[in-house]
Order: sequence, then structure tokens, then C-alpha cells
Amino acid sequence: MSEGEHLHDGYPQTLRLLDALVGRRIDQARLGYCPVGHGVVVDGDAMVDGPRRAPSSPSSDIGRGCAIVEGTGGLPPHLAGVVAEVMQALA
Repeated sequence: MSEGEHLHDGYPQTLRLLDALVGRRIDQARLGYCPVGHGVVVDGDAMVDGPRRAPSSPSSDIGRGCAIVEGTGGLPPHLAGVVAEVMQALA
């Protein structure tokens, strides 16, 4: 995969989610997930629009959102609890 965003140790929760989603699949590259020496390179467009099982789509979107949140230092305190409650309710 030649394009994509490099996610590294600064994104531990995103890496955890994406690994659970596609980390053990044999078609990782086709799905936009390419492990490298230090983290992974993720092609968000391929993960969202690429061929995969339909139930994975929301997880890919959550992974993209997780990377955004981690990259900006986390959620504001007044939202953190609400987001956690919503995710728990949907799980």
C-alpha cells in the first residue's frame, strides 16, 4: 500500500481497535491495513469503501474517529463520559 496514514504508539487505542477489526485477516492490505516496523499504515478510504463484510463498516468509521480523537489529545472531559456510555450501550 503506497498511500495512507502511519499510526504508531501515539495511537494505542486506535491500533487496538483496528487490530481487532482486520489485524488477523489474510486480506489486510486489500482492506487498507498494512503493518510496518513501527505501527501500521492505514488507508482510511479503503477501510471504509473497500470490499469487506458489511458489519465491519461501522467499526472502520469508529477507528477513523478514534485516530482523530487520539491525534488531538483526547476528548474534552465533558464529552468523555457520554461517548463511553454511548459506545457501551451500542456494544
